[in-house]
Amino acid sequence: MTSMGKPPAALDGSGGPWPMDPEQRPARGELTIEESSGRVGIVLRPDEGRVALRSLTGGDRWEAAAVRPPTPRERLSARIAIVNGRRGK
Repeated sequence: MTSMGKPPAALDGSGGPWPMDPEQRPARGELTIEESSGRVGIVLRPDEGRVALRSLTGGDRWEAAAVRPPTPRERLSARIAIVNGRRGK
């Protein structure tokens, strides 16, 4: 039984960090979460050992060493942020 905190990874849709081997890295354009900061980004360039990311609203770009797929809740929050950004909210 789990406490009322965050659901286990198997239930919330996140499978933990993506392996950084070339066959299993996230693809360009995928939504991802940087492990160390929790920032949401879109993959620009998956390289060996690092991934170049861009913020959802454009502008800021950065590199991350460890990324993971977003949970369903994080994916929904990101979509809402994008829509709100387009409407100027």
